[in-house]
Amino acid sequence: MGTQIHRHLLCVGCSILAIGSAMAADTLSPQQISQLWMGKTMVGKTADGEPLTVRFNTDGSAEIHVGKMQDTGHWRLSDTGYCLTWTRLRGGKERCLTAQRDGDGYQTFIDGKLNAEFKPE
Repeated sequence: MGTQIHRHLLCVGCSILAIGSAMAADTLSPQQISQLWMGKTMVGKTADGEPLTVRFNTDGSAEIHVGKMQDTGHWRLSDTGYCLTWTRLRGGKERCLTAQRDGDGYQTFIDGKLNAEFKPE
């Protein structure tokens, strides 16, 4: 019986490692974000369901349309993803995000919470 328990625990441990590896594989590196998003317009929705269009320009500037609001700002790569500073949104304070691939689109997160879902236009 002890051997069966050890085998079962080993299988559970392997499953957990596989799930963790799959999740890590879906997370975009800063280099992938640059390659996939720079110079592109993304369309989707915020975590609250508001329509969203955001453009990541090659010069580091950015444009956003959320619902009926428009703003401009800057973006940069960080160690774990990217950071955005908008002129009005978030009081002009920089916020850093991480990103994951989600099918043919992407999900972005702030402090581990879903921020937006979008895909290239």
